Amino acid sequence: MVIAEGRLVNLAAAHGHPASVMDMSFATQALTTEYAVKNASKLTTAVHEVPRKIEEYIAVTKLKTMDRKLTS
Repeated sequence: MVIAEGRLVNLAAAHGHPASVMDMSFATQALTTEYAVKNASKLTTAVHEVPRKIEEYIAVTKLKTMDRKLTS
């Protein structure tokens, strides 16, 4: 028998993505959900890309937590 029938065990047993990756994934999901709710009347029923502004905010914030900054 597989522990927990294989559900999310890879994360708990350290075979999934590290927390340093998952935090950005969860931030993207949360901020994009907030964006969708606030802009629901303007959005069509379709698949939309994550707004660049959100992706950049998450990237810059993550770099700050690592004492780094974005350069060109």
